[in-house]
Amino acid sequence: MVTVKLRAFSIFSDIFGKEEILNIDGKISVKDLVDYLKKNNKLFEETIKQIPVIILVNGKSVNEEYVLKENDEVAIIPPASGG
Repeated sequence: MVTVKLRAFSIFSDIFGKEEILNIDGKISVKDLVDYLKKNNKLFEETIKQIPVIILVNGKSVNEEYVLKENDEVAIIPPASGG
């Protein structure tokens, strides 16, 4: 089992709250985590069809094959916008 801290920002915090602890069985990649979140939260699944998601692990950009480790902090962030 791997325990990770999920931190959500902007629109994603409306879906998940600002912070959540996830206990996930087995080895899990960033892609697996996103798939898990989509499967378990239909609003998230629908939202990322319209808004791209940026994933940071421990404050760093990683590819989707990155395997999460115990106590990693995973941030889910929408792209920056503004004017």
